[in-house]
Amino acid sequence: MQATDVNIHRLLRRGTTYGAPYDANALSEAEDEVPRGAIFLFISAKAMATIEFLQQEWVNDGNFIGIGGERDPIIGRQDEEAVFTISRESVRRRVHGIETFNVLRGGEYFFMPSLSALRWLGELE
Repeated sequence: MQATDVNIHRLLRRGTTYGAPYDANALSEAEDEVPRGAIFLFISAKAMATIEFLQQEWVNDGNFIGIGGERDPIIGRQDEEAVFTISRESVRRRVHGIETFNVLRGGEYFFMPSLSALRWLGELE
């Protein structure tokens, strides 16, 4: 990857969570079966190319942030016995046995015309 790649993958992004916060005091899985998760929305001129770039280069390839073959510990798809390194100035900590944390429930690509295209459509008779 080259530093110039950043300029061709520009995006606007927003995310939010839904559902009740995680209850660390829940005594059983049944008590904690509350639907919760995160919703992520982004807008890009090249949506399919950008999301594929994000998944391949930023989420599932640690070389983007200098951690080698390690993947993002929250949203990355983890291999068996995955490791994640937490770097600090004086000490490093390796977390072993990282599991895939998230479950993708769906995704969509939508077309959003430009303002000039909407104006043109509005002027049609």
